[in-house]
Amino acid sequence: MARRKQHEAVHENHERWLLTYADMITLLVAFFIMLYSISNIEQKKLDRLKTGVRSSLGILPGGRSLLDASETPPRPTPAEKIYRRVERFVQQEGLQSQVSVRTDPDGAVIRLESGGMLFDTGTADLKQPTRDILEAIFRAIAPEVKDRTIRKIRVEGHTDNVPIRTGRFPSNWQLSTARATNVVQYLAERHPLLTPHLEAAGCANMRPVVPNTSPEARAKNRRIEIRVLQRTD
Repeated sequence: MARRKQHEAVHENHERWLLTYADMITLLVAFFIMLYSISNIEQKKLDRLKTGVRSSLGILPGGRSLLDASETPPRPTPAEKIYRRVERFVQQEGLQSQVSVRTDPDGAVIRLESGGMLFDTGTADLKQPTRDILEAIFRAIAPEVKDRTIRKIRVEGHTDNVPIRTGRFPSNWQLSTARATNVVQYLAERHPLLTPHLEAAGCANMRPVVPNTSPEARAKNRRIEIRVLQRTD
């Protein structure tokens, strides 16, 4: 009888540690659930606090948010500013078929298609509509030149593939170079601010934008391109 009671007591003692272990696991699970709930509540409070501060204080000077500066939109580059000004002028004047502008990693590219607007056939003399457009382009570029964010203004002359052979222009190389040079000379004379940044280049028919397969296509290739190169520093 004594041995039986001793065996039952030992068996009972062996089972008690399981109850203690189960209680500890339950407490740990409850503790982690409590931590998770508290973290969610605190995040919601923080979000409400941010919303309240933004609505009451708005954006700090310089465009930076008080709580989250990463939400501030990036400042436009010099090329993007030029693009917006030229595009606004083109829209206002209805010149979409003659003037276009785009940006690339180096800066802004302003394209003036001839179509009889820039020069008469076989000549390099600027026509009056071209002068008016160049004045608008100067107004778009000038603020960035004054801010010293422009490195170079490269004027390129381009022709179609129709050969030319005159006393003044033996080939399209001379014609395209003369056209680019006349644009540079006009800008330099009218706006000395641009002079240190200007350069001219003739590309003849070596860089067509479309194949020279029709009169309309050749008209697109007869063009002036003004490449405004921004500083990289």
